[in-house]
Amino acid sequence: MTTDDGRVGTLVLFQNGTGKMTGGLMDLSPKWRPTPDGLCLKPGALLPERCVKLVRSGNGYVGLKGGKQAFKLER
Repeated sequence: MTTDDGRVGTLVLFQNGTGKMTGGLMDLSPKWRPTPDGLCLKPGALLPERCVKLVRSGNGYVGLKGGKQAFKLER
């Protein structure tokens, strides 16, 4: 995962609506839920939920928020 400001990390999402994020100041255990065109991700208890539209790219997905790239997911 690469964020819009160039930070590189890892995002793993599990079917039960939980996940793991690494690469920031500390590892997070986000909660997530699908939406019709993407997903909503709540990184932690004190952090707000963020919803993005997912668009398929050549080797993964791009997360768009308000028409701008928020992150890129690649394998």
